Amino acid sequence: MEASLARLPVEVVRVPRPAAPDRPGPRGGRHAAAGGAPRAAASAGCVSGRHLGRKEHASRTDPAMKHSAWGLALLARRRRIRRVLRRAGPEAPVTLREQAQQLASDQAALRMGSGGLESVVPEDERKQLEKKADTLEPFRKGVILAACLLLFGALQDGFWLLVTPGLTAQGWLNVIRSEDSQSSSLALILGLTAVGAGLLYTGLVLLAPAPLPSLESVLQEEESRQEAEKNRQLRSLEGRWYYGLNLGQSYRIFQSERGWRFEEELQGRKCTAELRIVGGWVKGQLLDQHGKEVGLIRLRRSAGKSVVSNLRPVGEADWGNPNEAIGW
Repeated sequence: MEASLARLPVEVVRVPRPAAPDRPGPRGGRHAAAGGAPRAAASAGCVSGRHLGRKEHASRTDPAMKHSAWGLALLARRRRIRRVLRRAGPEAPVTLREQAQQLASDQAALRMGSGGLESVVPEDERKQLEKKADTLEPFRKGVILAACLLLFGALQDGFWLLVTPGLTAQGWLNVIRSEDSQSSSLALILGLTAVGAGLLYTGLVLLAPAPLPSLESVLQEEESRQEAEKNRQLRSLEGRWYYGLNLGQSYRIFQSERGWRFEEELQGRKCTAELRIVGGWVKGQLLDQHGKEVGLIRLRRSAGKSVVSNLRPVGEADWGNPNEAIGW
């Protein structure tokens, strides 16, 4: 790009000085300004130069290009090429934490909420999502309806229990209740009120629709799931595995305070490696007892109770032959 910009032409602009006013000649005539101006401008004119941009250079070198369809198409193509060059380059893998940080940065730039879905999803769409997620809505409505009916019955019985003695005393009603009848009515009212209140609490609180999950909770759940999957993959390799002629060689995979480790004796050297998960393999850099690099090893659990491994010694680009070890 820099080389192509360096090869761009330089426009040289000659700025002539203003022509001197006509003055009388030695013989009473006048010197024509047109006759003396080119020579004066050529001798006393100042020169200025600058690098032109691609678009400006195209329009400067060919003035008709600026207003022609071909020129506009060429300029548009050059702009697309520049955009592609700016975007070119290897893209590094983006982790889940980096995605969360980018989303948090975008929310801060857009002045959004605290990170829940309610802050990034529009109100109408959020209500639709809540409605689709609310699978207990019919049952909850039935519970609330039953609670309302029971409370209405308790309220009605309580009203008549309180009003009946007064209306009877005034002669409006001729109802005489015994103490047992009043006690049973009071017990019925209390029972209906208790059951109705319990059903109403169940429908409004216990069966309430769950709120939309927040971004942080989703990320924590995903990270927990990934950590559980990694632990499962590493624990499947735990133990001592035997291979070779008559199963005379072996290596051990165990969990220490520093993490999961690989341990094997190769050609009289005790080699260890700290294991980590890379894709579908568990890899580790082998070091001997003196801290010298031996190579890179990768392991993976295969079908049955066996482990497949490959060793890539230091200085080599290809993995060695697969080695299958069994354990019991």
